[in-house]
Amino acid sequence: MHNLLIAALFALIAMPAPVQEIAYTIYFGGPIPTMVDSAPHAEALAVRYGRILALGPRDAIQTHQGDATRLADLEG
Repeated sequence: MHNLLIAALFALIAMPAPVQEIAYTIYFGGPIPTMVDSAPHAEALAVRYGRILALGPRDAIQTHQGDATRLADLEG
């Protein structure tokens, strides 16, 4: 039983992490309204297939950036 538990633990550790979805466009550098009273604006917005993929702090949104992601600076 102990060996089975150890084998299961190693199998879980060896599983790959989920792949982060890559955005087609990331918008940043300007007012991005969220429509949420507690956080009315976001620093960045990631879009894929014409839909919002992620919204939030720029450093968190950059995790959705790939080689072909277009970066759109809203310039204030």
